[in-house]
Amino acid sequence: HHLAVSYSTSLSLGFKNVCGLFRIDITEPTITKVEFKGNAGEDVSGKVAINVGETPSWTAVAGSKTATLAAEEGDFLEVGVYYLAVLPQDFNSGVTVTFFYKDGTTDVRNVTGKVSLAASGLIGGSTGKWQIETLATGMGNNTNG
Repeated sequence: HHLAVSYSTSLSLGFKNVCGLFRIDITEPTITKVEFKGNAGEDVSGKVAINVGETPSWTAVAGSKTATLAAEEGDFLEVGVYYLAVLPQDFNSGVTVTFFYKDGTTDVRNVTGKVSLAASGLIGGSTGKWQIETLATGMGNNTNG
């Protein structure tokens, strides 16, 4: 789920996204699951406590080291564009994306350089030509606190 929060001292509310998004272009109809994780064991999803203020921040309460997009049991992901909500942060050691195929094989794509994902930011890649690209930088400096 993608989470937005608002803080105001008046009757006017302006919502800010807590998470960033990882965009994945599925170009093959044989993938059953895609798994995203930080290379340094960062929490990328899960239950978080949100500090609502001018600049929202988050702290993992029951964090998860992976964010997963999966098809129904025995099925595969249709060709198309998908988005995973990911906790915003600097992945200083990079990220790893693993593709799981219907025949039981996997394809691991590892980016070892720093990858930054801001709240409201968008990074992504595809199953074809692989690279992590910053597609949108986001709004504000919402980071974990």
